[in-house]
Amino acid sequence: MQIVTGYGLPLVTTLQRNANLCDRFEGVHPKRRGPKQKLDGKVDFERWILVTAQERERVLPCVLYAPHFERDPRVVVMHRLNH
Repeated sequence: MQIVTGYGLPLVTTLQRNANLCDRFEGVHPKRRGPKQKLDGKVDFERWILVTAQERERVLPCVLYAPHFERDPRVVVMHRLNH
C-alpha cells in the first residue's frame, strides 16, 4: 500500500466484509486531561451522502479511518439493488 501511494497513485481494491473502519470524531472535544478523541465509533451508513441512485445500484462515498492501515482511505460502497 505504501509503495503505490508513495508514487502518488490511487489504490483501488476491495475490503473484507468485516473490515475495521471507523468514523472520525468531528465534534467539540471535552475539557479533560489526556489525548483528544479521534474516533467516533464504527461506521454509520446513515450519514453517508448518496452520489448516484439508479434503478440497479446506489453509490455512496465517504472518507473513513482504517486503524489497521493507520490511514484515511476514501471508501466507495456500490450497493446493487434487485440482485
